[in-house]
Amino acid sequence: MMKILCFIIVAFASFGVRSVEVINSPVDIRLFSFCTIKKECRISISLTNVTPYDVRLSSYYISRDNILRSSILAFEAEKYHSLEASGKDVYKSLVAVKAKVSKSLNSIILKPQQTKYYDLVDIENYFNFNVGTNYLVKLYIPHMSIYVDKKFVGTTSVKSNTGEIIFPASEAELR
Repeated sequence: MMKILCFIIVAFASFGVRSVEVINSPVDIRLFSFCTIKKECRISISLTNVTPYDVRLSSYYISRDNILRSSILAFEAEKYHSLEASGKDVYKSLVAVKAKVSKSLNSIILKPQQTKYYDLVDIENYFNFNVGTNYLVKLYIPHMSIYVDKKFVGTTSVKSNTGEIIFPASEAELR
């Protein structure tokens, strides 16, 4: 009887308590992608701290000086749009690669309002892109720990906007 009474008191006491949820990310993530006529593809990622506090992002998909290429998802654009239009799983158009992660947990620290830029190169070989094919790419980092003002906020997965890479035809075909 006493256990039930304690449960009811705790339930009523916690009824008015509201939890605080983070609606907006403390970091704005943007992805820019392109290929040159020489078939060299590059993805540039910008991370902007949008808070007045220091922000630390920790993940195994970050090396000491860059973001790992394995944090990029690449999709064949035509298959992606076809699957999306039919309401099917777009991840069936994913270009499969063996994901590699760092052996240690690494962090990126952003000062208030600071932006850091990272370039990922040799994307065409990493994903083995086909000539003349369009691809959609996005940054996806699962299980990223976020700290704001040295306080742990939580662990979440982060995604960027989707960019498009048009892997050019050969130079002979362009003439």
